[in-house]
Amino acid sequence: MRAIMGIGLGICVPFTTGLIADFFQKDDEQTTLMGFQSSVVNIGGIVTSLLAGIFAAIYWSNAFWVYGIGIIVFLLILFKLPEQTRVVIEGTQKTSLGGIVYFISFLGFLFSALTFPIFANTALLIVEQNFGNAASVGITLTFFSIAGLVAGLIFGKVMSTLNKFTGVFGTIFAGVGFLVITYASSLNMVIVGAILTGFGYSTIIPFLVVNTVINTDRSQTTFAIGILLSCLYLGQFVSPFILINIAKATENTSQMFTFLLCGAILIVSSIVIFLFNLKKSSALALNNK
Repeated sequence: MRAIMGIGLGICVPFTTGLIADFFQKDDEQTTLMGFQSSVVNIGGIVTSLLAGIFAAIYWSNAFWVYGIGIIVFLLILFKLPEQTRVVIEGTQKTSLGGIVYFISFLGFLFSALTFPIFANTALLIVEQNFGNAASVGITLTFFSIAGLVAGLIFGKVMSTLNKFTGVFGTIFAGVGFLVITYASSLNMVIVGAILTGFGYSTIIPFLVVNTVINTDRSQTTFAIGILLSCLYLGQFVSPFILINIAKATENTSQMFTFLLCGAILIVSSIVIFLFNLKKSSALALNNK
């Protein structure tokens, strides 16, 4: 049943993002709405978690009734979503995706694999360090979602200010957040780390989506977003296996080590991306002269 649900989400999610690209053609509108979408996703995570907790308090399986929200979404789409302008490619010519789309998707895979421990390992870390209980985990992840909500709301302004350096900005926040969690001495420090990571995470994801849309022909937008999201999910899937094997190879299975490793890689990656973008900008300015 989980697999069937995952297939359904895998079909629906690219379309929710693709609708923004289909209905809004201006770059600034797309960027702002991609950020808003990220905020709504975080709001949805907070609300559905609360509802699932209330339902589960009655009986554990009742938590899945939260997916009944999908019926409301279905009705809204059926009766309220306007028909979009269809893109017709004349003749037998087919538009293929450029290599940049696959490169962005690969970066998304790496970022997703490195940040997945915030979802999968936070509970283990809090228990391991005696920082709290299940409620503490819920509070921590709620702050993560709230930070992501804020990041989504201001994403348009951040993107217009930093442009291609937005990726560096988000990666640094996520990396620093992981390092704060690594050296946390209390639950409050873990929450601070989760806030920083949440802000960075919800900056990077719309940044990747926006760049995918920009570098894709309109007729291929939904397909390109589907590839990106598939890579994001694949990164989450393989992350535990990779990190567990690294931990075994280094004979360090503590949760602190996992967060330290991912945080360090994120920080180093942000520096590499920054230097690459800086060099590219310098070369472009020199060519213009």
